[in-house]
Amino acid sequence: MTTRQEPRGSRSRAEGADGSSFGAAVFPALPLFGGEGSTSFDTPTIDSIDSDIRELADTVPHKMWFSGPRGGVLFLNARFTEYTGVPCERACGMGWRDVVHPDDLTECLDVRKRDEAIRCRQPWHLAYRLRRHDGEYRWHTGRTVPLFDVAGVVRRWVGTSTDIQDEKDAAQHQRRFMRDLTEQRRLEEELKAALDKQSRVMETLQNSLLMVPPPDAFPGLAIKPLYESASDDALIGGDFFDTFALAEDTIALVVGDATGHGIEAVTYTAEVKFALRVLLREYPQPAVAMERLNAFLVDKTRLDPLHGGSPYIALALCVVDTRAQELS
Repeated sequence: MTTRQEPRGSRSRAEGADGSSFGAAVFPALPLFGGEGSTSFDTPTIDSIDSDIRELADTVPHKMWFSGPRGGVLFLNARFTEYTGVPCERACGMGWRDVVHPDDLTECLDVRKRDEAIRCRQPWHLAYRLRRHDGEYRWHTGRTVPLFDVAGVVRRWVGTSTDIQDEKDAAQHQRRFMRDLTEQRRLEEELKAALDKQSRVMETLQNSLLMVPPPDAFPGLAIKPLYESASDDALIGGDFFDTFALAEDTIALVVGDATGHGIEAVTYTAEVKFALRVLLREYPQPAVAMERLNAFLVDKTRLDPLHGGSPYIALALCVVDTRAQELS
Protein backbone atom coordinates (compact mmCIF):
# COMPACT_ATOMS: atom_id res chain seq x y z
CA MET A 1 0.00 0.00 0.00
CA THR A 2 1.37 3.39 -0.94
CA THR A 3 1.13 5.85 1.92
CA ARG A 4 1.94 9.47 2.26
CA GLN A 5 2.84 11.27 5.47
CA GLU A 6 1.73 14.91 5.52
CA PRO A 7 4.34 17.14 7.19
CA ARG A 8 3.19 18.38 10.57
CA GLY A 9 2.35 22.04 10.74
CA SER A 10 2.41 22.35 6.97
CA ARG A 11 1.85 25.73 5.45
CA SER A 12 2.15 26.56 1.76
CA ARG A 13 1.56 29.02 -0.96
CA ALA A 14 -1.91 28.43 -2.40
CA GLU A 15 -3.42 29.45 -5.67
CA GLY A 16 -6.96 30.88 -5.74
CA ALA A 17 -9.63 30.33 -8.38
CA ASP A 18 -8.48 33.49 -10.20
CA GLY A 19 -4.88 32.26 -10.41
CA SER A 20 -3.52 34.56 -7.70
CA SER A 21 -1.03 33.19 -5.17
CA PHE A 22 -1.35 33.68 -1.43
CA GLY A 23 -0.15 32.21 1.85
CA ALA A 24 -2.57 29.59 3.18
CA ALA A 25 -3.04 27.66 6.38
CA VAL A 26 -4.47 24.20 5.78
CA PHE A 27 -8.05 23.50 7.05
CA PRO A 28 -9.93 20.18 7.19
CA ALA A 29 -11.61 18.82 4.05
CA LEU A 30 -14.41 16.31 3.47
CA PRO A 31 -13.38 13.07 1.75
CA LEU A 32 -16.42 12.22 -0.34
CA PHE A 33 -14.54 9.99 -2.73
CA GLY A 34 -12.48 6.86 -2.80
CA GLY A 35 -13.59 3.24 -2.59
CA GLU A 36 -13.54 0.35 -0.19
CA GLY A 37 -10.04 -1.04 0.13
CA SER A 38 -8.52 1.63 -2.13
CA THR A 39 -4.74 2.10 -1.76
CA SER A 40 -4.82 5.68 -3.00
CA PHE A 41 -6.02 7.41 0.19
CA ASP A 42 -3.74 9.63 2.22
CA THR A 43 -2.52 8.14 5.45
CA PRO A 44 -4.70 9.79 8.12
CA THR A 45 -2.72 11.55 10.76
CA ILE A 46 -4.02 14.19 13.11
CA ASP A 47 -0.48 15.26 13.89
CA SER A 48 -0.08 16.50 10.31
CA ILE A 49 -2.36 19.43 11.15
CA ASP A 50 -1.09 22.37 13.15
CA SER A 51 -2.50 22.48 16.67
CA ASP A 52 -3.56 26.10 16.25
CA ILE A 53 -5.54 25.17 13.12
CA ARG A 54 -7.22 22.33 15.01
CA GLU A 55 -8.11 24.69 17.84
CA LEU A 56 -9.51 27.16 15.33
CA ALA A 57 -11.58 24.42 13.67
CA ASP A 58 -13.01 23.43 17.05
CA THR A 59 -14.44 26.94 17.47
CA VAL A 60 -16.44 26.71 14.23
CA PRO A 61 -20.18 26.11 14.89
CA HIS A 62 -20.43 23.68 11.97
CA LYS A 63 -18.99 20.20 11.66
CA MET A 64 -15.67 20.72 9.91
CA TRP A 65 -12.93 18.47 8.56
CA PHE A 66 -10.09 18.36 6.14
CA SER A 67 -8.51 15.60 4.15
CA GLY A 68 -5.48 15.00 2.01
CA PRO A 69 -5.53 15.34 -1.77
CA ARG A 70 -6.65 11.72 -2.33
CA GLY A 71 -9.44 11.70 0.22
CA GLY A 72 -8.27 10.25 3.50
CA VAL A 73 -9.67 12.27 6.41
CA LEU A 74 -6.94 13.88 8.48
CA PHE A 75 -8.98 15.71 11.08
CA LEU A 76 -12.59 16.34 12.20
CA ASN A 77 -13.43 19.08 14.64
CA ALA A 78 -15.16 18.83 18.02
CA ARG A 79 -18.58 19.60 16.53
CA PHE A 80 -18.43 16.35 14.53
CA THR A 81 -17.61 14.30 17.61
CA GLU A 82 -20.29 16.02 19.69
CA TYR A 83 -22.90 15.43 16.99
CA THR A 84 -22.11 11.84 16.00
CA GLY A 85 -20.58 10.56 19.23
CA VAL A 86 -17.68 9.19 17.17
CA PRO A 87 -14.19 10.36 18.22
CA CYS A 88 -11.94 11.96 15.64
CA GLU A 89 -9.42 9.11 15.75
CA ARG A 90 -12.09 6.56 14.77
CA ALA A 91 -13.64 8.70 12.05
CA CYS A 92 -10.34 9.54 10.35
CA GLY A 93 -9.30 7.74 7.21
CA MET A 94 -12.56 6.25 5.91
CA GLY A 95 -14.13 5.68 9.33
CA TRP A 96 -16.55 8.57 8.72
CA ARG A 97 -18.53 6.28 6.40
CA ASP A 98 -19.98 4.49 9.44
CA VAL A 99 -22.15 7.52 10.28
CA VAL A 100 -23.31 8.29 6.73
CA HIS A 101 -26.61 6.75 5.65
CA PRO A 102 -25.91 3.65 3.51
CA ASP A 103 -28.16 4.94 0.73
CA ASP A 104 -26.06 8.11 0.45
CA LEU A 105 -22.58 6.56 0.43
CA THR A 106 -22.47 6.01 -3.32
CA GLU A 107 -23.16 9.69 -3.89
CA CYS A 108 -20.56 10.68 -1.30
CA LEU A 109 -17.90 8.48 -2.89
CA ASP A 110 -18.50 9.67 -6.46
CA VAL A 111 -15.03 10.60 -7.78
CA ARG A 112 -16.61 12.35 -10.77
CA LYS A 113 -17.81 15.14 -8.51
CA ARG A 114 -14.36 15.42 -6.99
CA ASP A 115 -12.80 15.67 -10.43
CA GLU A 116 -15.39 18.25 -11.52
CA ALA A 117 -14.63 20.38 -8.45
CA ILE A 118 -10.92 20.24 -9.29
CA ARG A 119 -11.45 21.02 -12.97
CA CYS A 120 -13.77 23.99 -12.30
CA ARG A 121 -12.01 25.05 -9.10
CA GLN A 122 -15.40 25.38 -7.48
CA PRO A 123 -16.84 24.15 -4.17
CA TRP A 124 -18.43 20.74 -4.15
CA HIS A 125 -21.96 20.72 -2.72
CA LEU A 126 -23.71 17.59 -1.54
CA ALA A 127 -26.79 16.66 0.51
CA TYR A 128 -26.65 13.49 2.59
CA ARG A 129 -27.88 12.00 5.84
CA LEU A 130 -25.62 11.83 8.87
CA ARG A 131 -26.31 9.72 11.95
CA ARG A 132 -26.63 11.70 15.14
CA HIS A 133 -25.40 10.33 18.48
CA ASP A 134 -28.98 9.24 19.32
CA GLY A 135 -29.17 7.07 16.20
CA GLU A 136 -31.35 9.39 14.11
CA TYR A 137 -30.25 10.06 10.54
CA ARG A 138 -30.65 13.73 9.71
CA TRP A 139 -30.17 15.56 6.43
CA HIS A 140 -27.06 17.70 6.04
CA THR A 141 -25.68 19.93 3.37
CA GLY A 142 -21.96 19.62 2.80
CA ARG A 143 -19.62 22.10 1.15
CA THR A 144 -16.14 20.98 0.19
CA VAL A 145 -13.47 23.25 -1.28
CA PRO A 146 -10.22 22.12 -2.94
CA LEU A 147 -7.07 24.07 -1.99
CA PHE A 148 -4.36 24.22 -4.63
CA ASP A 149 -0.63 24.82 -4.35
CA VAL A 150 1.24 27.18 -6.66
CA ALA A 151 1.60 24.40 -9.22
CA GLY A 152 -2.17 23.97 -9.43
CA VAL A 153 -2.16 20.63 -7.60
CA VAL A 154 -4.74 19.91 -4.90
CA ARG A 155 -3.05 19.97 -1.52
CA ARG A 156 -6.04 19.78 0.81
CA TRP A 157 -9.83 19.55 0.83
CA VAL A 158 -11.67 21.72 3.34
CA GLY A 159 -15.24 20.80 4.20
CA THR A 160 -18.14 21.80 6.43
CA SER A 161 -21.46 20.12 7.13
CA THR A 162 -24.66 21.73 8.41
CA ASP A 163 -27.77 20.02 9.76
CA ILE A 164 -30.71 21.06 7.53
CA GLN A 165 -33.29 18.54 8.78
CA ASP A 166 -35.42 21.22 10.44
CA GLU A 167 -35.39 23.29 7.25
CA LYS A 168 -36.36 20.24 5.17
CA ASP A 169 -39.16 19.40 7.61
CA ALA A 170 -40.40 22.99 7.46
CA ALA A 171 -40.27 22.97 3.66
CA GLN A 172 -42.13 19.66 3.54
CA HIS A 173 -44.72 21.03 5.96
CA GLN A 174 -45.06 24.11 3.76
CA ARG A 175 -45.51 21.97 0.65
CA ARG A 176 -48.08 19.83 2.44
CA PHE A 177 -49.85 22.96 3.66
CA MET A 178 -49.93 24.43 0.16
CA ARG A 179 -51.16 21.11 -1.26
CA ASP A 180 -53.91 20.95 1.36
CA LEU A 181 -54.75 24.60 0.74
CA THR A 182 -55.02 23.96 -2.99
CA GLU A 183 -57.27 20.97 -2.34
CA GLN A 184 -59.39 23.02 0.05
CA ARG A 185 -59.79 25.76 -2.53
CA ARG A 186 -60.75 23.17 -5.14
CA LEU A 187 -63.38 21.72 -2.82
CA GLU A 188 -64.65 25.20 -1.99
CA GLU A 189 -65.01 25.97 -5.69
CA GLU A 190 -66.86 22.71 -6.24
CA LEU A 191 -69.11 23.46 -3.27
CA LYS A 192 -69.74 26.99 -4.52
CA ALA A 193 -70.62 25.64 -7.96
CA ALA A 194 -73.00 23.11 -6.40
CA LEU A 195 -74.59 25.79 -4.21
CA ASP A 196 -74.92 28.14 -7.18
CA LYS A 197 -76.63 25.37 -9.13
CA GLN A 198 -78.92 24.63 -6.19
CA SER A 199 -79.66 28.33 -5.86
CA ARG A 200 -80.62 28.55 -9.52
CA VAL A 201 -82.90 25.53 -9.15
CA MET A 202 -84.50 26.98 -6.03
CA GLU A 203 -84.91 30.35 -7.72
CA THR A 204 -86.66 28.66 -10.64
CA LEU A 205 -88.96 26.84 -8.23
CA GLN A 206 -89.60 30.02 -6.27
CA ASN A 207 -90.46 31.92 -9.45
CA SER A 208 -92.88 29.17 -10.40
CA LEU A 209 -94.59 29.63 -7.05
CA LEU A 210 -94.83 33.39 -7.58
CA MET A 211 -95.87 33.26 -11.21
CA VAL A 212 -98.18 36.13 -12.21
CA PRO A 213 -101.02 35.28 -14.64
CA PRO A 214 -101.42 37.38 -17.81
CA PRO A 215 -103.59 40.54 -17.39
CA ASP A 216 -106.40 39.06 -19.52
CA ALA A 217 -106.31 35.58 -18.00
CA PHE A 218 -109.58 36.07 -16.13
CA PRO A 219 -112.16 38.38 -17.81
CA GLY A 220 -113.70 40.82 -15.39
CA LEU A 221 -110.91 40.39 -12.82
CA ALA A 222 -107.62 42.33 -12.69
CA ILE A 223 -104.86 40.75 -10.57
CA LYS A 224 -101.69 42.56 -9.57
CA PRO A 225 -99.50 40.90 -6.92
CA LEU A 226 -97.14 42.85 -4.67
CA TYR A 227 -94.29 40.81 -3.21
CA GLU A 228 -91.16 41.89 -1.34
CA SER A 229 -88.89 39.58 0.66
CA ALA A 230 -87.89 40.66 4.15
CA SER A 231 -84.18 40.03 3.40
CA ASP A 232 -81.88 38.72 0.69
CA ASP A 233 -81.49 35.45 2.62
CA ALA A 234 -85.25 34.92 2.45
CA LEU A 235 -85.58 35.50 -1.30
CA ILE A 236 -85.86 31.76 -1.76
CA GLY A 237 -88.20 30.26 0.79
CA GLY A 238 -91.76 29.30 1.61
CA ASP A 239 -93.61 32.29 0.11
CA PHE A 240 -96.09 31.67 -2.71
CA PHE A 241 -99.29 32.89 -4.30
CA ASP A 242 -101.54 31.23 -6.83
CA THR A 243 -104.46 32.12 -9.06
CA PHE A 244 -106.42 29.54 -11.00
CA ALA A 245 -109.91 28.90 -12.34
CA LEU A 246 -112.25 26.50 -10.57
CA ALA A 247 -115.05 26.98 -13.10
CA GLU A 248 -115.98 29.25 -16.01
CA ASP A 249 -116.80 32.12 -13.68
CA THR A 250 -115.06 31.08 -10.44
CA ILE A 251 -111.46 32.06 -9.60
CA ALA A 252 -109.39 30.95 -6.60
CA LEU A 253 -106.84 33.33 -5.04
CA VAL A 254 -104.25 31.84 -2.66
CA VAL A 255 -101.42 33.45 -0.64
CA GLY A 256 -99.20 31.28 1.56
CA ASP A 257 -96.06 31.35 3.66
CA ALA A 258 -94.28 28.35 5.17
CA THR A 259 -91.71 28.68 7.94
CA GLY A 260 -88.08 28.34 6.90
CA HIS A 261 -86.35 29.04 3.62
CA GLY A 262 -84.19 27.22 1.12
CA ILE A 263 -84.85 24.13 -0.94
CA GLU A 264 -86.91 22.35 1.73
CA ALA A 265 -89.28 25.29 2.16
CA VAL A 266 -89.63 25.71 -1.61
CA THR A 267 -90.45 22.05 -2.27
CA TYR A 268 -92.85 21.94 0.68
CA THR A 269 -94.82 24.99 -0.44
CA ALA A 270 -94.91 23.65 -4.01
CA GLU A 271 -96.47 20.46 -2.68
CA VAL A 272 -99.02 22.46 -0.66
CA LYS A 273 -99.85 24.68 -3.63
CA PHE A 274 -100.68 21.87 -6.01
CA ALA A 275 -102.41 19.77 -3.35
CA LEU A 276 -104.73 22.71 -2.68
CA ARG A 277 -105.49 23.01 -6.39
CA VAL A 278 -106.62 19.39 -6.49
CA LEU A 279 -108.67 19.66 -3.29
CA LEU A 280 -110.43 22.88 -4.38
CA ARG A 281 -111.57 21.26 -7.60
CA GLU A 282 -112.91 18.30 -5.64
CA TYR A 283 -114.29 20.41 -2.79
CA PRO A 284 -115.27 23.86 -4.14
CA GLN A 285 -116.14 25.21 -0.69
CA PRO A 286 -112.98 26.94 0.64
CA ALA A 287 -113.53 25.84 4.25
CA VAL A 288 -113.91 22.19 3.25
CA ALA A 289 -110.89 22.28 0.97
CA MET A 290 -108.74 23.88 3.71
CA GLU A 291 -109.89 21.27 6.22
CA ARG A 292 -108.94 18.48 3.83
CA LEU A 293 -105.57 20.13 3.17
CA ASN A 294 -104.86 20.38 6.89
CA ALA A 295 -105.66 16.69 7.37
CA PHE A 296 -103.40 15.81 4.45
CA LEU A 297 -100.45 17.75 5.91
CA VAL A 298 -100.94 16.30 9.40
CA ASP A 299 -100.95 12.76 8.01
CA LYS A 300 -97.91 13.53 5.87
CA THR A 301 -95.92 14.72 8.89
CA ARG A 302 -96.97 11.68 10.92
CA LEU A 303 -96.38 9.07 8.22
CA ASP A 304 -93.20 10.56 6.75
CA PRO A 305 -91.43 12.49 9.54
CA LEU A 306 -88.11 12.64 7.66
CA HIS A 307 -89.70 14.38 4.69
CA GLY A 308 -92.62 16.02 6.38
CA GLY A 309 -91.42 19.49 5.51
CA SER A 310 -92.15 22.62 7.51
CA PRO A 311 -94.32 22.11 10.61
CA TYR A 312 -96.27 25.31 9.96
CA ILE A 313 -97.73 27.08 6.97
CA ALA A 314 -100.08 30.08 6.87
CA LEU A 315 -102.64 30.24 4.04
CA ALA A 316 -105.13 32.86 2.90
CA LEU A 317 -107.74 31.55 0.43
CA CYS A 318 -110.62 33.26 -1.28
CA VAL A 319 -112.90 32.23 -4.14
CA VAL A 320 -114.24 34.94 -6.47
CA ASP A 321 -117.47 34.52 -8.44
CA THR A 322 -116.91 36.92 -11.33
CA ARG A 323 -120.51 36.67 -12.57
CA ALA A 324 -122.16 37.29 -9.19
CA GLN A 325 -119.36 39.60 -8.09
CA GLU A 326 -119.10 37.67 -4.81
CA LEU A 327 -116.05 36.70 -2.78
CA SER A 328 -115.94 33.87 -0.26
